[in-house]
Amino acid sequence: MKNLFYIVFLIAALIVAGCVSENQNTPTTPTPQIIYVTVLVTPTPAAVSEIPAATSAPETVTITTPPANATPTLQQAKMPGGSDPRVEEFQTTVQNYGISDCVMKQVFPEIANDPEYGITSGHSKLKGISSERWNKFYSDYETGQNTGQSSTFSVSKCAGVPVNFLTSWDFVSITARLTPQNARPSDYEIIVTLNSHGRPVSQIITSEMLTYNEPLTIVSWVPVRKSEVNDLGTPTISFNRLTNT
Repeated sequence: MKNLFYIVFLIAALIVAGCVSENQNTPTTPTPQIIYVTVLVTPTPAAVSEIPAATSAPETVTITTPPANATPTLQQAKMPGGSDPRVEEFQTTVQNYGISDCVMKQVFPEIANDPEYGITSGHSKLKGISSERWNKFYSDYETGQNTGQSSTFSVSKCAGVPVNFLTSWDFVSITARLTPQNARPSDYEIIVTLNSHGRPVSQIITSEMLTYNEPLTIVSWVPVRKSEVNDLGTPTISFNRLTNT
């Protein structure tokens, strides 16, 4: 009986040892852990091209739209007639004198002091100066006889006044050489229309008594600011017969 007890004990010990050995040889599977990760997504900024520093001030382009009444009311010439003068010569010449605004205000104040005078003003206006008046001024201007005593202007008044592209004037000379064709002496208006970019801007009207086949030459001097002289186009000439004598 005692031997049977040992046998049973031995078998039980062997079974227990086997189980322990198997448990030691079998890897333990860890319990999975769930880890919650919060991902912060930061938007990638759009690529920005580097703008180089400006080397100079940007050019400013100004587009000026003249008002509806910018074109002056001009006299309409009558249809050409058989008695109109024959135009032998009609010539326009730009004289690049660069006369200072200070001198112009002394000699031609009604022009240089008029804010509306010019091609690009709100109400375009140009005037013609007679040859007699022009020649008197230019003689003083060329010879230097401009002390202000017996001349048309004074140099001393303009001492130190700057002269540049925007403050100087040129002149446009317009010459018309005509041969009258009217059978009887008649009064005529000789109309020179000044144009700019295809539109009329002003007129120079001269009244003359024309006699058949007696040639006549008319010269007008038109002051134009140097900054506007390139805006002046080709003028046209026309005639209005007024009376017969």
